[in-house]
Amino acid sequence: MDVILIWDLPARLFHWAFAGSLTVALAIGFLVDDDAPLFQPHMIFGISAFFLLVPALFIPGIGVFLPLGESEGGKGK
Repeated sequence: MDVILIWDLPARLFHWAFAGSLTVALAIGFLVDDDAPLFQPHMIFGISAFFLLVPALFIPGIGVFLPLGESEGGKGK
């Protein structure tokens, strides 16, 4: 029996990296205050989640705000 993968490896790596960084950032954020030594990793994981999310939203073909086939001028141009 052949295994059929729905998502390819880059999509899986992106999703796991985003989920992991967001989970760690939120966990640290809820468990420590601003003066704790773990606040710096909280910021690093949060920034990592942000920089993983922004290209996923705006890159043509994979983004939700600029889908493949649409230009800045709109459809049918």
